[in-house]
Amino acid sequence: MSSVPRPETDPLEVDSSRRIYKMFERIDGLAEKHESSFKPESGSRLDFDNQRAPTRPISDYAHAQLSVATDCLQSLKRMILREQDKAVDMHLGPFAHYALIRNALDSLAIVIWLMEPESSTGRLKRLLRIECNEVELASKHYQSVGIRAWKQTKEQKLERIREIAVEAGIENWDPVTDKLSTTTKILGEIDRLRSKSSRVSWLSYWQLASGYAHGKRWAVLASGELTEQEGTATKHGATFVVTASYQFLDLLLAETLDMLNIAMIRYEALCRGK
Repeated sequence: MSSVPRPETDPLEVDSSRRIYKMFERIDGLAEKHESSFKPESGSRLDFDNQRAPTRPISDYAHAQLSVATDCLQSLKRMILREQDKAVDMHLGPFAHYALIRNALDSLAIVIWLMEPESSTGRLKRLLRIECNEVELASKHYQSVGIRAWKQTKEQKLERIREIAVEAGIENWDPVTDKLSTTTKILGEIDRLRSKSSRVSWLSYWQLASGYAHGKRWAVLASGELTEQEGTATKHGATFVVTASYQFLDLLLAETLDMLNIAMIRYEALCRGK
């Protein structure tokens, strides 16, 4: 793959690149705002949640996931922008930016899903299901690197999560057996929260970003710019150069920014609301 930059001459692509630059400015503003709103106010709904399960504060987990999302998006900016004096150059490779967006979408999906219930018990149940999933994933890692005590540690941690549920007043419910949904199902559950101006589902955008990040042919054909190399055509096909589309990044980044905004509004409401 050639790393030599190619100047963009398509007016639609140039317009999209300018919108992307403006979105990065908004993302920086949201990230700065997020860092200044870490702790929930006394008497707020997240404060009440935290008091019910003080060793597993929902606000900490939600804030961490939002930090993951903003870091991914700001890292994307640093990756593709070159700012010098009053000039701005944008260099967009064909694949890597989708991996960062996909990670941001993962984090935003789980945090929106976590904070979506109106009831404190609903939010706590979702948090404890996430905690059980964290234990399961950590145990698989410990097993893969040969840590012998992984099974005992796993059972101890899962039993502790059961105790936390009881301590929080959630009885007759087992967080260990109530498995966490897949990202696909979570995105389906929260899709009704997206803006009415959104063109397609959050799941569709996540699938595209995931497919592209993993180099899947269908995703590349759906969203990449393909240029046939002269002299390579045969009766079986041809060789194409893949370049990124600013228009697709414009669309995908706008939806990711919309998810970030929705998540932060909800987080702030739970932190400030009485």
